[in-house]
Amino acid sequence: MSTPFNAGDPAAVAEGLETAEAVRSRDLADLRTLMELPEGNRVLLRLFDQTGPLWAGSVPTDAGVAAHQQGIRWVGLWLVHELMQADPLAAGALLAMHASRER
Repeated sequence: MSTPFNAGDPAAVAEGLETAEAVRSRDLADLRTLMELPEGNRVLLRLFDQTGPLWAGSVPTDAGVAAHQQGIRWVGLWLVHELMQADPLAAGALLAMHASRER
């Protein structure tokens, strides 16, 4: 049986918290792992297909539709930024692969 966590103990709280740097480092490592795996590449390419980060897009007359499309594209742009932070060469290769198969 483990000892219960004492939230009133500053040392226990400090030990249990991950630093922002550690969290960011883990996130980037996760993305690098994703880009190294063929399965990860397929998932990322599917996300690029759906979010269109390399596509300029059209301008619909309905403001709600335009906002929705730009929100989806923003997710793709955020993903590109995160992948570039993790591994610029692998991200560039993945984007080139996406651009070559874009319809």
